[in-house]
Amino acid sequence: MKSTLSQHIHDLSGSAVTANGFTGELEIARKHVLELMERLPADTDPELMKEMKFQLEDEMKHCLFRITESLSKLDHTIDRLKAG
Repeated sequence: MKSTLSQHIHDLSGSAVTANGFTGELEIARKHVLELMERLPADTDPELMKEMKFQLEDEMKHCLFRITESLSKLDHTIDRLKAG
């Protein structure tokens, strides 16, 4: 029974590490897109710029925060399971 639990813990840990990595990559991409937006022509539609910034700064950032928060809770649960 313990080996089955160990395997499940290992599987959860691997998935959490992968998800953390992808979240980090998405955050880098989000910041890069914001930098690219700064290079758009000055006459770019202000409403379009406002909406893009809102999506990147508010919506996407919030989603990434929630994912990171959930993964942190999962890591804590995995640590408790490992401790017995």
